[in-house]
Amino acid sequence: PRFILQPAFEHKGHKERAITYKADFKVTYASGKVEIVEIKGYKSRDYVMRKKLLLYKYPHLEFKEVC
Repeated sequence: PRFILQPAFEHKGHKERAITYKADFKVTYASGKVEIVEIKGYKSRDYVMRKKLLLYKYPHLEFKEVC
């Protein structure tokens, strides 16, 4: 699944692309609970920043990291 962290916008005639986060898996349980699962071998600076933005913008998500 892909989440929009910041939508695309235009600034002084220049189009800026959206900032997105693409998770590895979205697990939906029979109870209706949804869990986002991320598999990581290495946590890059970019990943850490996007994860923080994801958790800030979507606080209702259950997020699980597998390292």
